[in-house]
Amino acid sequence: FVTSRWLDDIVPAGSEEVITVIVPNGGEAWYQGTTQAITWNSYNFTGSVKIELLINGQNPAVLIAETEDDGTWDWAIPAGQPVGDNYSVRISDAADGLPWDESDAYFSILQQVPQPEEGDIIITEIMQNPAAVNDTDGEWFEIYNTTAAVIDINGWVIKDNDTDIHTINNEGPLNITAYDYLVLGINQDIFTNGGITVDYQYADFTLANGFDEVVLLWVDGTTEIDRVEYDDGASFPDPSGASMALNPYFMNYEDNDLGTYWYTSYTPYGDGDYGTPGEENPEPLNPPGAASDPSPGDGDIQVPINSDLAWSNGANTITVDLYFDTADPPLVLVLDNVPAVEFFDPGILDYDTTYYWQVICRNPGGETPADIWSFTTAPQSDNDPDDLIGITALIGNHPNPFNPHTRICFNLGENQRVLISIFNLKGVLITNLLNEEYPAGYHEIVWDGKNYSGTEMPSGIYLYRMKTDSYSELRKMLLIK
Repeated sequence: FVTSRWLDDIVPAGSEEVITVIVPNGGEAWYQGTTQAITWNSYNFTGSVKIELLINGQNPAVLIAETEDDGTWDWAIPAGQPVGDNYSVRISDAADGLPWDESDAYFSILQQVPQPEEGDIIITEIMQNPAAVNDTDGEWFEIYNTTAAVIDINGWVIKDNDTDIHTINNEGPLNITAYDYLVLGINQDIFTNGGITVDYQYADFTLANGFDEVVLLWVDGTTEIDRVEYDDGASFPDPSGASMALNPYFMNYEDNDLGTYWYTSYTPYGDGDYGTPGEENPEPLNPPGAASDPSPGDGDIQVPINSDLAWSNGANTITVDLYFDTADPPLVLVLDNVPAVEFFDPGILDYDTTYYWQVICRNPGGETPADIWSFTTAPQSDNDPDDLIGITALIGNHPNPFNPHTRICFNLGENQRVLISIFNLKGVLITNLLNEEYPAGYHEIVWDGKNYSGTEMPSGIYLYRMKTDSYSELRKMLLIK
């Protein structure tokens, strides 16, 4: 057998003349008043062709009596062409009618819709890189009708500057009412797309995570209504797990070309990503306020070696960084862009040591670092470790919050069996970390954030309990991912 990459490479055996209709060949939806390309292939044929339009396969009407056999001819569909779904095309030898071919199935001609102006529909939100689900399930973009009239986008074209292209086929009108939104996405299944209502599901069009374009064309496939070209973070935002959103003060086709008028969404939806699909975009956030009220206080001395760090986050804080170190400025990042906690347990500190720490408050509008704070721990003589001799106690866990490991510290006054267990907030046992005899003294044991079967646990508050024959204590810890 012979394999060919191109239809034009295939030549039928023998010398028989052949014409084959390519487009329209069934299922196309063309609008009154638009221009559409009729295409065909021919073999062993060198004459001119005639193109006819049929209804129900009958009563052929000549579209052009003779045209060059070059495989394509543009038909300017009259504005008054009757609407119907039973059209076909016949192409034949202009001289004697042989050879000839017809469309394999009917195509439709739809009622002409008014041609919109550039910017009547604009792109206002783009989710190119969801985090709650895979890109292939959760990509979407939002469009907005800037006019006071209903606009039907059925038959419009979505494309980029490369090869992605999709013609909207809603099997009926796809209307955007005045000053309203519509969401177009790769997946309409709310259970797998991240929890979003998609008004129309497209195909053969994807949103790259770096550079890409979203272009809207009218039903003629050439009239451009709007386009957005995002640029991998050069001027547009480049978020993961959040949409790029157009500032609501710049809702027009000229300003939405400019990355400076777009921001990273901060409103959660569905399964945990951020965006406002189908709704008005909120104003972009200003950077958060600075953290304040440190504890230990800035410059404090004689601080106990088992002290926690605490502070108050600035207004509109969504996540925080925390640097904690014996160097000034602190260089060790102990909390990296975690939800806006206001405490941290650094564990048992060194005696007579000065520590420096700094909190950075973040939101999609920016970040605000607080001043660098410091404190000095008490000298060893004031915190004699011999104080723990003979005492059984659960000292605590560090770090807290943690990801993915934390150390649970305890002291035993005598040799005894120790049970250390992890529970969720409902009291359900997650795992037993320890259940054996331990000698008197100070000990640490690590929890890796997994349950008894080795499955990683989700972010949240967990309880840990130390129990001996004569002692029991329960405390909380925070796992952040």
